[in-house]
Amino acid sequence: MVGSEAEGEMVRGLLETAGIPSILQAAGLFERVRHGFGGVPVYGGAQKVMVHADRVEQAREALS
Repeated sequence: MVGSEAEGEMVRGLLETAGIPSILQAAGLFERVRHGFGGVPVYGGAQKVMVHADRVEQAREALS
């Protein structure tokens, strides 16, 4: 789990470079899109970086 969508995208980039597919999923209180000024969607909050179970160890090694 990472603290923001930006951090999640950085982790996803590292995993992608290592050839490991991943997805981000919102976690915690911010699972729904919040709306900012003028109804523009604002994404934020903690994110889960998810990889297939078969690739977990490889992902951990890539991120260490």
